[in-house]
Amino acid sequence: MKKAITTLSLLLGIISISYSQVAITTDGSLPDNSAMLDVKSTDKGVLVPRMTEAERNAITNPSNGLLVYVTTNEQFYYNAGTAASPNWTTIGGDDNDWLVSENNMSSSVTGNVGIGTTNAPYEKLQVYGGNFSISNEGTDAYIEIISDEQSDATASYIWTEDAKGFAIGSVPGTPQVLINSFSGNVGIATDNPNEKLEVNGSIRMTDGNEGAGKVMVSDANGTASWADASAIADDDWETFGPNLYHTGGNVGIETNVPSHRLTVDGDIRAYDKIISGFGSNSEASYRFGYGTENTGFSSPTTNAVSVVNNGTESIRVAANGNVGIGITSPGAKLEVAGQVKITGGNPGDGKVLTSDAAGVATWEDISDGVLGIDDLLDAKTNFSSIFLGAQSGLADDGSNWNTGVGVNAMHTNVDGKNNTAVGQSALYNNSSGSNNTSLGHLSMAQNTTGFSNVAIGVESLSRNTDRSNLVAVGDSSLYWNGFGASFSGHATMNTAVGSKALYSNTIGYENTGNGYNALYSNTTGNYNVANGGKALYYNIDGNRNTANGYKALYINSNGCSNTANGSYALSYNNGSDNTATGSSALVDNENGSDNTASGSRALTTNIDGNNNTANGSEALPDNRNGSYNTASGSKALYYHRNGDYNTALGYWALGAGIEHTNCSALGYNAQPGSSNKVAIGNTSVTWIGGNVEWETYSKSSAKGNIKEDVKGLDFIMDLRPVTYHIDKDEMDRAIGVVDSSDYAEKYDIEKIKQTGFLAEEILQAANKSGYYFSGVTTLKEETGLYSIAYSKFVVPLVKAVQEQNEIIEAYEEKFISQEDKMELLMDRLEKLEKSLK
Repeated sequence: MKKAITTLSLLLGIISISYSQVAITTDGSLPDNSAMLDVKSTDKGVLVPRMTEAERNAITNPSNGLLVYVTTNEQFYYNAGTAASPNWTTIGGDDNDWLVSENNMSSSVTGNVGIGTTNAPYEKLQVYGGNFSISNEGTDAYIEIISDEQSDATASYIWTEDAKGFAIGSVPGTPQVLINSFSGNVGIATDNPNEKLEVNGSIRMTDGNEGAGKVMVSDANGTASWADASAIADDDWETFGPNLYHTGGNVGIETNVPSHRLTVDGDIRAYDKIISGFGSNSEASYRFGYGTENTGFSSPTTNAVSVVNNGTESIRVAANGNVGIGITSPGAKLEVAGQVKITGGNPGDGKVLTSDAAGVATWEDISDGVLGIDDLLDAKTNFSSIFLGAQSGLADDGSNWNTGVGVNAMHTNVDGKNNTAVGQSALYNNSSGSNNTSLGHLSMAQNTTGFSNVAIGVESLSRNTDRSNLVAVGDSSLYWNGFGASFSGHATMNTAVGSKALYSNTIGYENTGNGYNALYSNTTGNYNVANGGKALYYNIDGNRNTANGYKALYINSNGCSNTANGSYALSYNNGSDNTATGSSALVDNENGSDNTASGSRALTTNIDGNNNTANGSEALPDNRNGSYNTASGSKALYYHRNGDYNTALGYWALGAGIEHTNCSALGYNAQPGSSNKVAIGNTSVTWIGGNVEWETYSKSSAKGNIKEDVKGLDFIMDLRPVTYHIDKDEMDRAIGVVDSSDYAEKYDIEKIKQTGFLAEEILQAANKSGYYFSGVTTLKEETGLYSIAYSKFVVPLVKAVQEQNEIIEAYEEKFISQEDKMELLMDRLEKLEKSLK
């Protein structure tokens, strides 16, 4: 019977061993599925090999991870190196280096702590190299310094005062010394110093020479010391109370040879009065005489001068140059509050004051010969037209309801009607043009038959001859309009408002330019609208452009169908079909076409890129030649330059990429990392999902080089499932993302206990099994950044299950065979037992 039990145990042991797992237990339980060896006991342990240090070092080719107990120093050691180059490392214990206990860290030898050095620290805390930073995110945080050697020691505190600087004091929040980080000023007993050193209180300086009544003097280097007042004065200077006076001789300032009692070589500035004599009137700043009989000058208001006579202001020269007599606020170059008497010339009753060619006024008799305009030598009227000025309306018979004012105004007009010309040679050549209004020197001077035009400003519409329905407001506006025009529609229906607006236009028509130099260079361009100083300034023959804002579409010469709204928008453009809304949007675009930019500095440096769309402040601001990109959100695709077919939605989305192509980024700070990738969300996102699964396109005919070379158990069994927590900032650094934002949920991702694998270990397992596994992608080798596609583990897992099933089936066949043999053995045992009875 004993032999039968022994044989059965042996068979069971063979079966257990054949399944590659061993259990040594006291309760007969099976080994855990994750363990090759499972030892279980409640009153015994596992004893590893014990040996001396010399015996351990004599082990031949110790395997990596080999564990022994060294009796020489009573510690566990494991081989952290290789079999060829062992590295025996202790597990725990005190190795006379650092000790960690609960929340404390110190040296077990000295108790000192060193950071940034491998040498022993000499002080309780010693930091080597680099910058040293201490920060505390608490409210009103400070650093306390106090000696533990003196029982009566008083604590001192160091902290940073809000928006001011570095503070020191004996009570937190009450600075006794403050250094302003912005101005560099130092304050003692004040937290708002306005000078390099400001002391709120008394100052004591002891240099061995201190004493009552002494003054502080400096040497040539600016070093101050105490000295007697007599040591710095000669015998002629005396003091009386708060006054300092000189007893004899002359005094010189900026001169050592004074010629009078006070000689000043340079300007004199007084913030109070400068007085000659002892006047009693306090209104004058500089007086002559004394007592109440004085005359003086003063400045009663900014940049004004008044003359005071016997204490009363009689003349005022205001800041604008107006002079008032008897009045303090003159409204003309000369305003007199009272009568004016002029005795020069030939005064007499009823005479009028007239001037000669030099402007000299005299009294003259009133002429009895001038009773109407026709009585003047240079004027004429017939009650329908009026002309005033030498040779104005010279050829006009006066029956056409025209008005001409100025030398040679409407000089040549014959049949033109309802015209108004004001200014020298205004409408000079007009012969039959009607309903024109011309105001300004040489305005519409060349017009002959053009009608219904308005020209206001010097030389406005000056070269126009027969073009009509034009409006020019501003000097030289539409100056060349109509020059060289050959068709009836040329140079018509243009509107220019602003100095030299549409100045160069010759045959262009239906253009509108409002603003200084707007559409200045346009010659043949049509249907353009420019609102703003120098908008569309260099446009020559571009058509259907709209520019609103200072220097909008400034350089555009022949680009067409562009729209620019905002200062400098599309400023350097020559492309066509672009739309820019926002200050400096598409400002550098040269030849790019079909772009849309909405937002300040959106697509600002685009040069040749086409079909881009940027919505948001500084969206796609650095793009040079990239095309077919879409950026929506402030700073989306911020650093992008030359890549194509990218889509970014959200603040700073795809902002770190320079030349990516065919990337998509959705959400704040979403960064795909390289071309042909899609990123949804940033490193703070804790959940991405939807109502259905994410699916992948599949078509057998689209898959080539198909092989059944997937690894199963060889790959899967080397994987190490782990749990972990994400370090968001470290992940951002690896990705190359700068995230300076601050919001409550930013670090929620770090609170979640994650389950998964380590990418480096997956790659090691794949390499070990000779398997190219596509579930891990190296994103940035220099920062050790990888990505893991957990869905792709399904394939090797399926392969592993298939392989395991084959193993199980083989073992089942083997087990059945063993059962048959056991039945035979049991039969023989029964027969043997019967024979023994």
